[in-house]
Amino acid sequence: SKAFNAGIKIFISTHSDYIIRELNNLIMLKQDSEKSKELQHKYGYSEDELLSFSELGVYVCGENHVLPVELTDTGFEIETIDTEINLLNQSSQDIFFSLHD
Repeated sequence: SKAFNAGIKIFISTHSDYIIRELNNLIMLKQDSEKSKELQHKYGYSEDELLSFSELGVYVCGENHVLPVELTDTGFEIETIDTEINLLNQSSQDIFFSLHD
């Protein structure tokens, strides 16, 4: 995010929920409020790491298409990743509790 804020164009391709969550954190903390400043300090973020949603572009790439994703001051969601994570969580819980009940 520091490189992006320094004017360097960045392209990221990911299936990582962790990366998406961190990007959303950087977007949410960009708000100009005392609470945001407190949270930045609490979690060790600096102002030059924060991201303005209005300066970003997020896209979902499918087999034959690229679609834009809506960005707001709370970040963005990638439904296909959320769906896969939920399915994996369900199967993991089923396997664990079925074998260790």
